Amino acid sequence: MTMISEPSNATSYAPSPFDHPKADLILRSADGIDFRVSASILEISSEVFTNLCGDGNPGPDESRDGCPIVRVQEHSKTLHSLLSLIYPVELPVLNDIPHIQACLAAALKYGMKRSISLTRTALSSMIPEAPLRVWAVAARYGLEIEAQNAAAELLRQGITILEEHPPELEQSGLNAGHYFRLLKYQHLAGIVEQGFTLCGPPAPPALADLQSFPVASDNPLISSQSYTRIQSLADVIIRSVDGREFPAHKAFLSLASPVLAALLVALPLRDDIEGVGVTTADGVAVGDSLLPVVSLEEDAATLAIVLGLCYPRSEGGATVVPNPQILSTVMDAARKYGMSGAQRFLQEEWKKSLDSDPLRAYIIATRHRGDVEAREAARMLLDRKLEDYYTPILEVTSVSTYRSLVKYERACKTALGQHVQSCFHGNIGSGPSETVNHGGSESPYLPMKSESCRGHYVGMRARKSMIPCHGVSNLVSPSGACEPCIELAETIAGVLRQLELEPNALMSMILTRKSRSAAAMSQNLLCPHCSRPRDYVKLTAIYDELYTRVESIIHNVCRPSGPCAGQHGADVLPIHRHTQSIASLLSL
Repeated sequence: MTMISEPSNATSYAPSPFDHPKADLILRSADGIDFRVSASILEISSEVFTNLCGDGNPGPDESRDGCPIVRVQEHSKTLHSLLSLIYPVELPVLNDIPHIQACLAAALKYGMKRSISLTRTALSSMIPEAPLRVWAVAARYGLEIEAQNAAAELLRQGITILEEHPPELEQSGLNAGHYFRLLKYQHLAGIVEQGFTLCGPPAPPALADLQSFPVASDNPLISSQSYTRIQSLADVIIRSVDGREFPAHKAFLSLASPVLAALLVALPLRDDIEGVGVTTADGVAVGDSLLPVVSLEEDAATLAIVLGLCYPRSEGGATVVPNPQILSTVMDAARKYGMSGAQRFLQEEWKKSLDSDPLRAYIIATRHRGDVEAREAARMLLDRKLEDYYTPILEVTSVSTYRSLVKYERACKTALGQHVQSCFHGNIGSGPSETVNHGGSESPYLPMKSESCRGHYVGMRARKSMIPCHGVSNLVSPSGACEPCIELAETIAGVLRQLELEPNALMSMILTRKSRSAAAMSQNLLCPHCSRPRDYVKLTAIYDELYTRVESIIHNVCRPSGPCAGQHGADVLPIHRHTQSIASLLSL
């Protein structure tokens, strides 16, 4: 094979020693710098380079000064440092995290053990200066030792992870699963269970766990039980963008989708066709028949669900539900092809996931730009402890999506805790016709007076002296009142202490309140030991105001003009400017 030789001055050579005239191979960097190197040194350092010339990219067909040229994807700065790590020259200076990461990625790519070891050492040296950035790089490449050392340094320096957002957090390969484990590590102060890893579960098991439908590698089947009964009667082939072929039935596809119907009605057997979403059609032999082929733009995993939704549901049979990883693409395809029935089904499935797994529901909603649903799911999560809430979909979710949710949760709970704390100082709330001093010094409910107030109590100093009861004036240590008034005040104070220590308990009450009356809430949930029914009205009014305040606090955490703006991280949820819902996006 004749090599195409370039003029010697076509591209610049790298500086010494990578311009040696006796070198027998040229590595051309992404920015067009030629490194004239010894092939034997490369082969000793990396088996990948042994066959690199034969990969056809472009291989030995291109040459310069008698040396074959191999084009690589690395920038000349990265390539120079990488080669310097294996050449008998002075080691390069690696003191910049982006450059270290580029060299590490290249060393791992080419399997250069010495270079991997040296770049890992350089990365570790940056831990005291930038522990979160080092953790991100280490987690991205599965370097557990470096990741744990960086996490320990974050604890030692007292760095709040949520307040830092370096660019390394958004790199490809780093996901919300990594971030979840780092937050958990920090929450537990590094005292984690045996076998805990920051780099997380291997990607294949995590992704396999997300799969909830069978798509065979060689013979994918449409995800519908009713389809299997009539598969042999298929009269069209639907081909995915990744080359999988699905035998299908024109009638069912046409009934489910007007867009597909328009394409299928005039579909010839062998001629090329053109249309929206279709590239070409040809014939594929299935048994004794030659079926026309329609090529769509969706991948096989998505089409296995979308096409399955075109078929009727079998009586007593379970409809295959798309897993969260691809539900968004299935929704997009259903809308694109005008599949109204499938759209309604997908909306129902999202609502089911909201109750069973609100974290997955939130992630699906954010992916699909379902702002209304994202807010609803985020609120549902406020009664959970996110540091203990793991779902495999985190392994395929961006860090920024999950980080925004965690910031929102913490902002809400911080605001709730401050409001509960203010209640101890008088700012409990007000009834319909009463006002509250928001400075926290006075409240219509203080002094706290029971409906069963006895009007007096026995004084402690003067034996048997009867002192008029004016109610309880201090919730922190209720005293100086009759027994019913103290009992009522202690009931309120007990609830407030519980909510102060566990804000998610308050959220559980608010969510439960949607299906119960305020009176039932106060009696059954907030005052289980109260023996004075006449006080339920007073308790109900107080708790009802507390709920109203909490609703307002949560609503305003997401608004830049709200009371939490600048204090708790306003607009922390990734909600879009124009509020939409999944239903509206699906044109329901």
